[in-house]
Amino acid sequence: MLFASVMNRSKWLLIAVTALLLAVPLNALSLDAATSSDVTVSIQGYDVDPLTEEVKVDLESGKSERLTMFVVNKSDSRYSIYIESTSSSDKDVGISPVDVSPIILKPAGSSDSSDIAYLFFTMKADSYMNSGSRSVPLVLHLQNLDDSSFAIVEMTLAVTVKSATDTGDCFNKFFGIIPNTLPGDLSKPFVTAFISFVLIVFIMWCISLLIIPAILSVLRVKRSGEDYTHLKRGVVAMTMVASFVFAFNQALLIYGVNLDFYYSVQTISKVIYTLAGAMLAWYVYMFIVLRVVGGVEKTINNEDSSLIPLFKLLGRLIIAVFTVTFILASFGVDLAGLLVSAGVVSLGITLGAQNILGQFFSGLILLATRPFKAGDFIQIGDDVFIVRRVRLMYTEFANWGKDQIVTMPNNTVASAKIINLTRGNKVAKINVFVSVAYDTDIPKAKALMLEAANKHPNVILDGSFSEPSVTLTEWLDSGIQLRLSCYVDDFDSSKGIMGDLREVITQSFRDNGIEIPYSRVQIDILSDSTQS
Repeated sequence: MLFASVMNRSKWLLIAVTALLLAVPLNALSLDAATSSDVTVSIQGYDVDPLTEEVKVDLESGKSERLTMFVVNKSDSRYSIYIESTSSSDKDVGISPVDVSPIILKPAGSSDSSDIAYLFFTMKADSYMNSGSRSVPLVLHLQNLDDSSFAIVEMTLAVTVKSATDTGDCFNKFFGIIPNTLPGDLSKPFVTAFISFVLIVFIMWCISLLIIPAILSVLRVKRSGEDYTHLKRGVVAMTMVASFVFAFNQALLIYGVNLDFYYSVQTISKVIYTLAGAMLAWYVYMFIVLRVVGGVEKTINNEDSSLIPLFKLLGRLIIAVFTVTFILASFGVDLAGLLVSAGVVSLGITLGAQNILGQFFSGLILLATRPFKAGDFIQIGDDVFIVRRVRLMYTEFANWGKDQIVTMPNNTVASAKIINLTRGNKVAKINVFVSVAYDTDIPKAKALMLEAANKHPNVILDGSFSEPSVTLTEWLDSGIQLRLSCYVDDFDSSKGIMGDLREVITQSFRDNGIEIPYSRVQIDILSDSTQS
């Protein structure tokens, strides 16, 4: 026994001596013992706990935080340093260096401050983790460039994570708050979850029926018309959809489902919340458009409501963009990269479709400013058109004879000089030009022309517009030009009215011996006096 005991002690002594001998060369190549005096490490904005020697960091689940490490060289040696990527034991929190390439740390007292190194790293917590603390090692590798020795400096980060999807202590509690103390089978989690689900939906339904009309009343929304009914139904419906999803999620927590399944349901729930919010925003937006824009248009000469389709289109575009953005974000899509890619694609589309975009935005301008409406007679250049319909990309016209349909791109229409000949009414001013001989009795000719205008049924004589008038406008080669000006009640018939007046004036001039001259050319043929 004594021999065995001595041999056993000798064995352990041999092992200890061997380990000591092996440790000596390792320490000679290591800076672990000298690190505290030769190199100091700190993290900007965070202090070391004097008791646990840990750096405390607060972090939200699914979020990342960028930290800066300072490494100060107090020795005469040069070091190459870099941070190693690490994570907590359960992989919930991880550290990633921003730049994995080594940084050279020069000896202490360098004039360019290169004896201080700045290393940047990010910490990120998993999106689906409960609140709590995690210990994450921060490993720093150093190599002495003068003697090629290596060292590892390790700090511990005590990361306190606040989870946005923390399940909390909801198991088998009514509404996740009140413990289920019912007897027998009624105390099971399924019963608690089902009763909580039904009660939450019922309570939210009662609140939506009572509170929403009260809120609309506070906002001074009149309880009348189809618009109000449509808004109320839409708000109640979307509120109930959101309430149903919320109650279902709460029931899952009360029942105690697998957390991975719960997080998957939460992701889908975010999409449903987003869609319900988009629909709610659409109901409110359309109520405002119909009340405000529609009300304004009814007071402006009963014009057609061409602005309402424009506002509908703009509302759809804006709400759709925000909806898609929130849905992609709920699935963890990197929107920054997506926006950069979309910007590049948009630039290419813009350069390749300038004409189409010009038509689109010109259509928006025409619908917003409304220089004309359907049924107006407008003049573009020397042509007169009747407006049929204004669309986003083009405008439809009819020619004055109403036997042709003319379609013009909106950028062409918006850039042209447009004269609205019937803005607000169909009244039009017409001018009839007549020439008389130089020896004509001008006052008599004027009187006959006025008489023709005053007897025509379409000429306005009630004083709302200027009375008919005749003016001497020009001396021509063959006579004197007179102009009859008057207002008629229908622009569309103005050409026919001018024709009627010309017929009456011509016959009246003939009956009164007034000559309407025409150009004459006198040709004299001179004979050659040298011929016989």
